[in-house]
Amino acid sequence: ASAPPVAVNLGITKTDTPDPVAAGANITYTITVNNPAGGNAAPNASMIDTLPGETTFQSLSVPAGWTCSTPRVNGAGTISCTRPTLPANPTSVLTVVARVAASTPLATVVSNTATVASDGLESNPSNNSATATTTVSAILGAPSCATGALGSPSSITGVVNAYYPGTANAANGATSITVGTRLGAATDIAPGDLLLVIQM
Repeated sequence: ASAPPVAVNLGITKTDTPDPVAAGANITYTITVNNPAGGNAAPNASMIDTLPGETTFQSLSVPAGWTCSTPRVNGAGTISCTRPTLPANPTSVLTVVARVAASTPLATVVSNTATVASDGLESNPSNNSATATTTVSAILGAPSCATGALGSPSSITGVVNAYYPGTANAANGATSITVGTRLGAATDIAPGDLLLVIQM
């Protein structure tokens, strides 16, 4: 007869940063797998992390001894890591970077759960999963406004915008305009900046 499985007590925790996060930005998940001191080595330990639907995989960092499969970069799916034997009293820290889709609506709560298991007889299944939730609160690259609280007096100091005076009239249906030398802020516009065109 085969020997009974050894008793183990694996645990897992997960943290996220930043929280809140901007749509289009990365979330870094820190996953910690632990096998407490004084226990048995856990045979065929595994960690599974299915990425939330609002995110895509960017990178994974794992300590020695773990072998992992991941989605392709910018792809969706599941991260699966295994270790033939997880000795007692090691702490394994795995770092996952995922990107929030730029189209994710504001106030969306991105929830990510990771689990740990082994071929041992688990004595405390309650700590075999961990979830991090991250709130989407802005759009990456969106402009911010220098204002006070609603209804309160506020002031803007310094030059916060660049201005490009028009030098010619734009024809009806035109897709480009001719502008003059920059005024105001010392920083030129760049790809991805928000522009406001005013016709007077």
